[in-house]
Amino acid sequence: MPLLGMTVSLPVAGIVSDRWGRRFALAITAFNMAWINAARYWANSYTVFILIGFLGSAFGSGCMSCCYTLALELVSPTRRMAAVSVLTSFTCLGAVVKGLLAWTQPYWRDLILMLYLPMSVCISYFWIAPESVRWLMSKKRYEEAKIILLKASKMNGRVLSDKTLKKITDGANCAKSRGDNETNLFSVMWEHKTILLRCIAMSVWSLSSAFMGKGLAISSVSISGNKYVNFCMVAIVGIPGFWTATFLNDKVGRRGFLFGLFWVSGLCQLINIFIPKGSHGIQLTLYLLTKFCAAATANTMVVYKAELFPTSYRSRLTGFTSIFARLGGFTALLIPALTDRVWNYLPNVLFSILAFVSSVLLLFTPETLGASLPETMEDATRLGKDECSPIMDLLRRIIYRKHYDVTHDDGHVDVDKIS
Repeated sequence: MPLLGMTVSLPVAGIVSDRWGRRFALAITAFNMAWINAARYWANSYTVFILIGFLGSAFGSGCMSCCYTLALELVSPTRRMAAVSVLTSFTCLGAVVKGLLAWTQPYWRDLILMLYLPMSVCISYFWIAPESVRWLMSKKRYEEAKIILLKASKMNGRVLSDKTLKKITDGANCAKSRGDNETNLFSVMWEHKTILLRCIAMSVWSLSSAFMGKGLAISSVSISGNKYVNFCMVAIVGIPGFWTATFLNDKVGRRGFLFGLFWVSGLCQLINIFIPKGSHGIQLTLYLLTKFCAAATANTMVVYKAELFPTSYRSRLTGFTSIFARLGGFTALLIPALTDRVWNYLPNVLFSILAFVSSVLLLFTPETLGASLPETMEDATRLGKDECSPIMDLLRRIIYRKHYDVTHDDGHVDVDKIS
């Protein structure tokens, strides 16, 4: 039920974030997560416990999506991966703390309060967190954006000249003149089939990443040894994965790095099928390596999603693709049953298939390393137009089936003519 609540929460949080602001959505969802889930302490039946869990997820689980969007819109392109790595590292530390608390406090009612009550301080984000400058400019609230920029420059010991501020305002006015019509998201996506294709690809990535990450966490307690220690180890190994992603993404790019991660994780799961049952060390090593790849994949996907979608639709589109992440997490709950009743290694095969399919879908998306966040649908559609990959050119021609010649006499493909 909590996973079902997350499926409801993500698109709703995206709509709230795009309409009323990232800060408002973050504060209200995080506070809802705290007080609604803490109310499970007083649940007097399993039905009430499940119902409150659903409500807590439905009205609060969108907080992480809002947090990522706000962080990515506040930093420069060269700092995006580092910003996400900081957030996700604390997420892993939170999972470690949860495992240790569960180990030391087995009584579930007290554990509920210890986990959720501290989150109530997030209501203070209404007053202490800055709003996204990009969101403010997309809503034509230029003076508020200017105040935040001046405050940030003062805190960083920098000076923004009047000329620089004028350029920012002029850029906002330019974006305003060519802005998207936000009345109907689905009709806009249908007009821009490139964005629709990216949504489909990202939905599969999200499902694959969540199914693998959640499935590994669930399966970790079945590995021989202390289940709490195993859970904490699987959680904390994500931190080096996040920071490895931060370092290598700026070297090889988002798409190439994700391609490698999907293949390594898929191969690890296939190899695990042929490992003898008594080889605890090898099994745990492959497990941790797959978790390492899953963590780096999730970290890179957060940034990659934001870089592929325009500001006015970013929260809604990332929220939509994240629905499939919840479906992947829900499916991962079936892993123990699949292992016991169907085949012991069926989850490994499913992990591998999803990883390999996801790597193929990466061929349909552009590289975004160093690119500015797109403001409109047209900006997002133009991403990757300058790439000269023969595979991408062939795929675009097959998908869109243009009936005019886009190849010059010298063999160069005019990708600007391919939607």
